[in-house]
Amino acid sequence: LFCFNFLMRVAVYNQMFALNGRSFWANLVGHWAVHYQKNPEKIWKRANIPKTMEVIKKSNAAITGIVEVLEGQEEELKSGLTEVGYGFFYLGKGHKTKYSGLYVQELIASKIRGKQQDTGNWPVEHRLGGGGGLAHVKFSKPNFHLILAHLGLPSRKYYWKQIKFLGSYLGKLKGQVIILGDFNFSYQKLKNYF
Repeated sequence: LFCFNFLMRVAVYNQMFALNGRSFWANLVGHWAVHYQKNPEKIWKRANIPKTMEVIKKSNAAITGIVEVLEGQEEELKSGLTEVGYGFFYLGKGHKTKYSGLYVQELIASKIRGKQQDTGNWPVEHRLGGGGGLAHVKFSKPNFHLILAHLGLPSRKYYWKQIKFLGSYLGKLKGQVIILGDFNFSYQKLKNYF
């Protein structure tokens, strides 16, 4: 979890589909289930949404970007986040999983109202490592743009299409911009693209 101060606390958390990322084997089996399991119920039973809620609550952020929200998890997240003061939610869809056909999504949860912007055709591939979503919310008080992006694996050819798309998209925005997400590359390697 990373937190930034910009007149308020803004955080990003890659919940990794609410799977157990602390164990190599649980991580491996969980990713297999997400990407190669047909029955969504068997996928969701591996998830631990209350753990995600605990981390977000501790961050005490006004706005939190949640990376890797598997389609179907957003309602439980919204319900729990509403209970801790988040009232506004914005989704960005990414690639579909191969067998269940569920989307990998990005969720922006906010305690202040914003307006979701149309991001156009974010390039993804419907496969493991295919890239999550892109969400853009414009806030007016204070006045800034918040972008939540989840890029695919750098080994995939469309990764650089996503970098180019994002660079072009950001170049058209006027005013303050906060960009957060899972870029699958270090800041040092990416900073010159934006």
